[in-house]
Amino acid sequence: MNKPLIEACVDSYQSCVNAWKGGADRLELCAHLAIGGCTPSPFVFRQVMEDCDHIKANILIRPRFGDFLYTEKEMELMCDEIRMFRLLGANGVVIGALTPDGDLDMEKMKRMMDCAGGMDVTLHRAFDMTRDPMETLEKAIELGCKTILTSGQQSDVVAGKGRVCGCRRPDRHHGWLWC
Repeated sequence: MNKPLIEACVDSYQSCVNAWKGGADRLELCAHLAIGGCTPSPFVFRQVMEDCDHIKANILIRPRFGDFLYTEKEMELMCDEIRMFRLLGANGVVIGALTPDGDLDMEKMKRMMDCAGGMDVTLHRAFDMTRDPMETLEKAIELGCKTILTSGQQSDVVAGKGRVCGCRRPDRHHGWLWC
């Protein structure tokens, strides 16, 4: 039987250490989770990497709370942050950008994916705000996203559990299944 991967969403040095000591396999490092999460400090990331041996960390790249419609200046900032965290040794990044119509913004996503290079990429909760989740799923796969962070397009995963399942069907969506 496969052992499940345990990823902890954390927003402070202490929560990272607690997750690591508790057996987390990977961290999603953020700041300001109370408002949906923003990009964390590179100094917190560096401290965590020094003190939590061999844990992988994916970094949320999000310059502000609110929508996922980003200006050119915000895109420049996010691309710089992605490159910086790649150089600092992050395992991956957690990103997302939408169009005003509620579609995945493929141009902006490709730009961020290019900055990520070979890092793992997760499409974040922007997925839950999309107009057509199946179309977005296909686009995420096309882009090369490894995972999608979702609550089934509901306010929380308990409410959305009927739309998301953890089963793996290699014949559909490269291991992804939307139920």
